[in-house]
Amino acid sequence: MPLNEESRHKKFFKFLQYIKKHRRYCTNELAEELGTSPKTITRYHKKLKELFGVEFVTISRGCYAIKDVSIFKDFLFDGVPDRESQLVFDLLAMIHPKVLSYFGFSPKEVERLLQDNESVYLIKESPFEDLVNSQILEQLKEAIKEQYYSDILYHPHNRLVYEDVKPLRIVYAEGNWYLAVLTQDEINNGFKFLRINFIKKIQLKPKKFRRDSTALYFLQTFQSLFSAYNQYPRSVLVEVDEEVARYFRVKKFLASQRIVKDQGKLTIQYTITNDEEILFLAKRWMPHMHILEPKHLQEELEECVREFLRRGHG
Repeated sequence: MPLNEESRHKKFFKFLQYIKKHRRYCTNELAEELGTSPKTITRYHKKLKELFGVEFVTISRGCYAIKDVSIFKDFLFDGVPDRESQLVFDLLAMIHPKVLSYFGFSPKEVERLLQDNESVYLIKESPFEDLVNSQILEQLKEAIKEQYYSDILYHPHNRLVYEDVKPLRIVYAEGNWYLAVLTQDEINNGFKFLRINFIKKIQLKPKKFRRDSTALYFLQTFQSLFSAYNQYPRSVLVEVDEEVARYFRVKKFLASQRIVKDQGKLTIQYTITNDEEILFLAKRWMPHMHILEPKHLQEELEECVREFLRRGHG
């Protein structure tokens, strides 16, 4: 890749680092420091708002400050060296090249990244689900940003209409894109993750809603799509066979995972709000995971196995 093209995305990354460190900037001074134009800095400013929802306030002519510094708590590329940020861009080019347009890459630059990396990386399938309807996505973004109540026509397998919902966030989880919403439904206290590709229509209402701090906190802390909203957490203990223990030592399969005993076999504690969180995990690791406490969950797991076998031989 030519040096001038390679430097473009590095400059955007340096812009991100500068904003995270200083929380404020002046357009002309930052442009000079990065060796670019004030117009480019303004474009970066807009992209930062679009991509991460970062809001700025004007502190003087041409100078801006972050409105809410807490948004940078877990900001992208926090503390990542330049060489590792390059690796991130390389991988993005391989698995989801469209995302790079948000970082200022032209189609030509993305194509060159792909050509540079195809002799090194092999991605058999993208972990990202393609979003079918870009118009609906834009409507969802507007509804979230402006906090408009909305009506949603949802069609996963049967036609559903959700009226006066509060669209909260677009969420990427477990390989798919979801819209997190609060509805009038009593199930799960109204909270739902709706697959965006199954949303057929959205109508924005003129009425606006207030931000729900409980729901937003849940979005920051939920550990799986099975997590129950506004429910008191409880602990479970599982035992993992020595044969697969190494996988649990190097990876948390739920955010709350904590190894409490390691003697070949592992005893692991999880904190859950919904039984399905641990049942789903245990099914994935059968027969190498055994639920110790509460015992009724192990019994439920065994009944699932018996039912599966009955159906298989029916």
